[in-house]
Amino acid sequence: MEWIKFWSLRSSFATLSVAALVTVALGLVSSLVVEGDGGSGPALRDPTWNSLYGVTMAALATAVVGVLMATGEYATGTIRSTLSAVPARLPVLWAKAAVFTAGSFAFTFAASMVSFLAGQAILASRGLDGASLADPGAFRAVIGAAVYLTGAGLVGLAAGWSDWRRAACCATRRARSPRWSACCSWCRACCGCCPGASATPSSRICR
Repeated sequence: MEWIKFWSLRSSFATLSVAALVTVALGLVSSLVVEGDGGSGPALRDPTWNSLYGVTMAALATAVVGVLMATGEYATGTIRSTLSAVPARLPVLWAKAAVFTAGSFAFTFAASMVSFLAGQAILASRGLDGASLADPGAFRAVIGAAVYLTGAGLVGLAAGWSDWRRAACCATRRARSPRWSACCSWCRACCGCCPGASATPSSRICR
């Protein structure tokens, strides 16, 4: 179900496409502007890194995908049907993380591979030393780029899930007792640190 929801949302595909585009475009630009020793442009020190330069910026896009995956259902209200089918929130989080990891890694690995191969082709056409996938560490760098981008998305997923979980806990507290309203602005009620807070663990409410 999470797999269908992930790919049926236009925002997921669009934002991952932006990540792939940024990865390839910046990698190509970096390969075009670098110069050999003695040139006037940026020095060519690591051809593998130059072709994968766009990964650093593309991480922002994958992080956005992770946040959207965690918060999108709360914004649209479809989280009610999800939690009706699976009342415990933790399995839902693991399912989202697994689906995101599989989809994002496949997408970003393809983008990193295209960026690497295209970048090396540009360097070779300019008469500069390049790298191949057979070189030590080159293929590992391509895989590492995909892992890095997927990891950035998982951080976004965790951050989005944590924020919405706290918001849901505060809403529950506020509905049960209006005196919690002031404390819940920063979700202190969820950890029981407000004056007069109940000793009841927040996990009983927020789980």
